[in-house]
Amino acid sequence: MIISVRGTSGSGKTTLVRKVKAWWGGDWKEQVENGKITGYTSGSLYIFGDYRDGLQGGGADITKWGPYRTRQYRMNNIADWARKGYHVLFEGLMESNEVGRTVAWGAICPVHVIYLDTPLEDCLAYINKRRAARGVHTAVDPYQTTRKHTDLKRVQRRLTAAGVDAPWLDREIAFQRIRELLL
Repeated sequence: MIISVRGTSGSGKTTLVRKVKAWWGGDWKEQVENGKITGYTSGSLYIFGDYRDGLQGGGADITKWGPYRTRQYRMNNIADWARKGYHVLFEGLMESNEVGRTVAWGAICPVHVIYLDTPLEDCLAYINKRRAARGVHTAVDPYQTTRKHTDLKRVQRRLTAAGVDAPWLDREIAFQRIRELLL
C-alpha cells in the first residue's frame, strides 16, 4: 500500500508523518544512499524522506540531491519499496500535483492519497512562524500558497475521477485514517 499525504506549505504534512512514525514505534532503521538519509523502515512500513529529530521541515521535499533531484527518481523509489512488500508513507509539496504515476501505482498495490484541509490562513501563519524562527521577519506572499491550494483541488478531482481514494481530511482525522490503513 502507498499512502501519500498532500497539502500546501504549512498544512502539517511533515508533522503528521512524524506523528505516524512515533505512533508506529518499533526499531527504525535509516535507509541511506550516498551518505544521505532517504527514508526509514520499521517492520512492514517504509517512510520516504528525512525526519530526524530537530530537523526544520523534513520529509520527501528535502530529499532532492543526486539522483533524488528528479521527481521520476523519487516516485520510482516509492514504487520500488511497495514492490518489496512494504507499506509506503510519504509526503511532500513537490509530489503534490502528481497524477499519472500516482494512478499507475494502483497496478502495484492499493493507493491512498490524503489531502490536508488545513485552512489557508493557518498555513500562512505557520509558514510565517517558521520563517521568523529562521530570522526572516517579512511575511510570506500568500499568492503561491493560495495558487497551490487551487492546484491541489484540481489534482484531487482528477485522482478521484481515476478511482484513487483521495479525501480531504483535517489533520487529526487524517492521522486516524492512516492508522486504520496501516493496521
